[in-house]
Amino acid sequence: MEESAAKIAHEKSMHELLMKHPHPNIVQCILCVPEGFFMERMEATLRTRIEQYSAGHVPSNRTKARWITQIASALSWIEGLGFVHGDLRPANILLTANENIRLADFDTSVKIGEELEAASDPFVKLNKGFKTPQAGPITEQFALGSCIYTIRFGSDHSYLNIRLADFDTSVKIGEELEAASDPFVKLNKGFKTPQAGPITEQFALGSCIYTIRFGHIPLDGVDPPDRVQKLMNNELPSTENDAEFGGALP
Repeated sequence: MEESAAKIAHEKSMHELLMKHPHPNIVQCILCVPEGFFMERMEATLRTRIEQYSAGHVPSNRTKARWITQIASALSWIEGLGFVHGDLRPANILLTANENIRLADFDTSVKIGEELEAASDPFVKLNKGFKTPQAGPITEQFALGSCIYTIRFGSDHSYLNIRLADFDTSVKIGEELEAASDPFVKLNKGFKTPQAGPITEQFALGSCIYTIRFGHIPLDGVDPPDRVQKLMNNELPSTENDAEFGGALP
């Protein structure tokens, strides 16, 4: 009972923070009172929607791409507030009636740098000794990658494991990046490398997702110097002509 009450109190505090800093893809808390909190009504969980794939109710690739974009946007917003969701998985992601994402369930959210409180397989990669890792961009991106796989294929990736490697240019959050591999880093004015943080990692992740999806890097047909300049100017590649995506995302 005490643990349950503590989780409710913690989630309430998270919603109070998010009420001050709302995001369109995070579920809205309508009212916080001493006894609890009241949320906007949602249609279903993403998990329930994915379970409908087997019955032939498979969403378009355009819809899947929108879900991924909305989840990533919500995660980035939370990280900007100094927290991580902490238990990102389809069961904790809600859908509106028109199938837009609303991230929910913040009872295990923690500050960046604290130890994760939840370890839902296969959305968390445990450390040696089966210890939960410290919360941060890496843990959230691992969970996001698992969600992307589940959205794409309709099941989790329990049989597929990713292993990141080559940490010779890893730096602490806030330090200047030491590597600027085109097109996985967006340079600042004067072609200066940016400070490391969630934004730089999510830009690199976005380029990786694009490469996996289309089989080539973003702006592949552009000369490297021009490509770097286009990325600096936010002239990002479009999916308008991609038949599987069904046109530009709304």
